[in-house]
Amino acid sequence: MAPAIFIVPGLWEGPEVFEPLKKSLEASGLTVHVSELVSTGTTAAEGLTVDHDRAAIARDLAGVVERVREDGVIVFLHSAGGFLCCDAMKGLTANDFNAMNKEGWGVRRIIFLSCAFGVEGFETKPTSTMEFSQDGYFTCTDPRDLLFNDMSATEATRWTAALQVQPAGWDGFIRHCGWREVPSLYIVLDNDRAIVREVQEEMARLANSKVVHLDAGHMAHLTQTSEVARIIVDATAGFL
Repeated sequence: MAPAIFIVPGLWEGPEVFEPLKKSLEASGLTVHVSELVSTGTTAAEGLTVDHDRAAIARDLAGVVERVREDGVIVFLHSAGGFLCCDAMKGLTANDFNAMNKEGWGVRRIIFLSCAFGVEGFETKPTSTMEFSQDGYFTCTDPRDLLFNDMSATEATRWTAALQVQPAGWDGFIRHCGWREVPSLYIVLDNDRAIVREVQEEMARLANSKVVHLDAGHMAHLTQTSEVARIIVDATAGFL
């Protein structure tokens, strides 16, 4: 069996935006699990932070690893989901399971889709893409330009309405960098205005990732679903 695909969203978007990609991958015979950030859709009043998202992703990933066993897992990470899942995969990589004589178990490959991340000890901080409300949350400053610049107006309106808030006070520190232990592929989105191409290429160099380029904006899983799915399917081929 091919490895299962474990998807982690970025800020604001939630799991819904990955449904088209999930259906495309499942049509190719792959097992797909879409995780979520527990902080998405909450405000500062609930007190959820990077730490809560990391812990929830770790629990979710551990469950998938246990379920698929020696088939292993490929994680597909978007935007902030990149550093969150790489932090959460401590103890869950193929190297960790090989040391326990469980060959094939665990995270065997990372696919980054326009992700930004840092090294251990790096503190995440607000960026110019974030607009903060006095009600204890932040939104994307300009979704039409930053996220949906390569969509029709109708589609952009639809997906903008589906975006959710993130809680103020969400930031925290990176504790673990799973990309040091797991081979990776970085999909650079050349027309991304949220995380520009140069930053993506810098991240790919940091993780020593193999690189492919797409002529797309930040939400390529919506605008170029078939091509993103093809890249993921091709990445599984080496494990069959």
